[in-house]
Amino acid sequence: MAIAVVLVLLVIGSLIFHFASPWWFTPIASNWTTMDDTVVLTFWVTGIVFVLVNLFLAWVVWKYRHRGGQKATYDPENKKLEWWLTIVTSVGVAAMLAPGLFVWGKFVNVPKDAAIVEAIGQRDYFIVQATILFFALIFLVVNLIVDVLYAYLDPKVRLR
Repeated sequence: MAIAVVLVLLVIGSLIFHFASPWWFTPIASNWTTMDDTVVLTFWVTGIVFVLVNLFLAWVVWKYRHRGGQKATYDPENKKLEWWLTIVTSVGVAAMLAPGLFVWGKFVNVPKDAAIVEAIGQRDYFIVQATILFFALIFLVVNLIVDVLYAYLDPKVRLR
C-alpha cells in the first residue's frame, strides 16, 4: 500500500515541479518554430503517458494488494491483452514519430526527378530511410502472408 502512495506522490510532485518550475524551453532557432513545436509536443505526450502509467500502476498495486484468503491466478497467454497492448504501443510510437517526420520533411527538399541511387549518393537520409522502411514493410507483409498460408496448408502446423 505504501508503494501506491509513493507513486501518487511522485506524480503530484512531478506535476507541481513542472508547472511551478521557472525553467521552460527556449526557442531552438527563430526560423524553426515547427521543430520547437515538435519538441514541446513530444514532452507533453511523454508527460501525459508518465502520469497515466504511474497512476495506473498505483491503482494496480492498491487493487491487487495482498489480502488473506485470496489466491492469485496466472494467465501468461492472454491473446486479447497481447493484441491490445501491441496495438496501443504501435499507435503511441507512430503518434510520437509522425510530427518529427513532417518537420524533417520541411527541411529536406528532394528534387522531383531524383532517383534512389542519387539520393544514396548524395546522402539524402530521408529518402534512404523511407526506401528502407518501404522494403521492410513489404518484407513483413510477405512473411505474414507466407506464415498464414503455411499454417493453412500444412495440417501439422495449426494454431490452438
